[in-house]
Amino acid sequence: MALADYGEANMELALRGLEAKTTDPYSAGWRKRVAPTLGHLPVSMITARLPLDPSTPTSYIQRIG
Repeated sequence: MALADYGEANMELALRGLEAKTTDPYSAGWRKRVAPTLGHLPVSMITARLPLDPSTPTSYIQRIG
């Protein structure tokens, strides 16, 4: 399953418990930054280092996906 599919399926659960004023920015960040950049990758490939390491070039992320 791709990260984008997983995120869309679980977004309500992920946003549960947040203050109402923070759900829109989190959702926008997901749609505009996370899903377009990492959304094609399988969830099993996502590690703590991959999305957080600024030295990982976007071209590398796109090639491995």
